[in-house]
Amino acid sequence: MKIEEKRKKNEERRMKDNRELYLKAVSMIGKEQMVMKLHSFLLRSIRKARTDQGLPSGDEINSKIELIIAHLNKLTGLNYRSSTKATRNLIRFWLIQGFTVEDFKKVHEIKCKQWLNNENSVYLRPLTLYNGSKFEGYLQQWYINKSREEHRERKKKITHPGHLLQERETKKANKESAEKIHGIMENLRKKLRK
Repeated sequence: MKIEEKRKKNEERRMKDNRELYLKAVSMIGKEQMVMKLHSFLLRSIRKARTDQGLPSGDEINSKIELIIAHLNKLTGLNYRSSTKATRNLIRFWLIQGFTVEDFKKVHEIKCKQWLNNENSVYLRPLTLYNGSKFEGYLQQWYINKSREEHRERKKKITHPGHLLQERETKKANKESAEKIHGIMENLRKKLRK
């Protein structure tokens, strides 16, 4: 308990000292200047933490944002700007969360496939596609759709008569190869016994 109490007292003393320092600084340079300095300090700290954690830098994020918007424009035939603050903030949020440019492209693909030539085409815009509550769901739709397409392809191969013939021939060839290998192994064993 003594260690807990000491720790608590030290923390209270530090907070009191910090408060006194803050008030002295405000009286010396003014509240507005102090707020600006704190803001600048926090931004530098955030940038440093990102660098330390291996998070993408501002330049990396900017180039990724441009790639993402260029891809959306290519698929939709529209001309969204990558310089719009709202668009940049939406994309930046997902990039910092660990999503990739490829993830954005997958969302573009699935939504263009579903919405491009119908009344929903008005929703093919950054605000809708990168919305905080929708983006991950759209990405999951791409994976679900891909899984269904792969299943259909497998089903086509299985029901295709040529595929069955090819499968039988492959099994026959594999069986023959296995028999040859078995024969060779038997011959080697006999030679080693002698």
